[in-house]
Amino acid sequence: MFYWFFEAQTEPALKPLVIWLHGGPGCSSVAFGAAQEIGPFLVRRLSYFTNRLTFNEYSWNKVANVLFPESPVSIGFSYTNNTNHLPEIGDQVVANDTVACLLGWFKRFPDFKSHDFYIIGESYGGHYAPQLADLIYKQTKELPNTRLSISKDSCYVRKYFNQKEVQRALHANVTNLPYPYTLCNSPNGLTLRRLCCPPFQSFEMQECASGPIGLTVMEEWRPWFYKRQVAGWVDTYGKGLTLATIRGGGHEAALSARDWSLSLFTNFLSNSSLPSSSF
Repeated sequence: MFYWFFEAQTEPALKPLVIWLHGGPGCSSVAFGAAQEIGPFLVRRLSYFTNRLTFNEYSWNKVANVLFPESPVSIGFSYTNNTNHLPEIGDQVVANDTVACLLGWFKRFPDFKSHDFYIIGESYGGHYAPQLADLIYKQTKELPNTRLSISKDSCYVRKYFNQKEVQRALHANVTNLPYPYTLCNSPNGLTLRRLCCPPFQSFEMQECASGPIGLTVMEEWRPWFYKRQVAGWVDTYGKGLTLATIRGGGHEAALSARDWSLSLFTNFLSNSSLPSSSF
């Protein structure tokens, strides 16, 4: 599976990791998302015979590390050596292949394993994104504890932090916990939550949130602003669910409204409310 990856322009070690999935189905995230919408370099036509790359003032790698895989296989530079697989390609195959791609990618770039991770899909990618998230959620639940690799050095670390004098020096375990220090643990609660709602219209989201999901409306449908202009509208629900739209964004908002899209994305990553006034 071919991909483009762009580190964040500043402090990539501190920025989240985003995977961008394009739609179609069958359109390249490199050709669309990276080269036309949110990548740092956009392809521009100078003449009938000449194209060139220009810098994107509103690139999303200003605030995140962004990965663009070309999916499914046979799209762009992604390929399979077994043509018998091509008729089988569907949403589930795409999700499975993307998980395999991510596992291989994290193996090659292990420093990004600890980063916050976001899945974003455009157009038909709106199908890919939740199905990928659902597959990751299911596989995370099913991972057995024996899949964790404990090295010899890890045993030394565990022994070190179980020393009382070390704990006292670190001001740790001041309540004398009834169990020893361990490097890994399986908490009863899950850090991933599975929420499903059809995001068509605000009133449908409200019915779904208050019905099947059981969320309350925290902030009613209101405009949000960017540089003293109404950039879109937003609904906010409990447990971190937000529906935001971009005014005049069209089918590819990151292409037709680059500045507003980057503003929405930046506010999302910082977990802050979209501006409610023009000042």
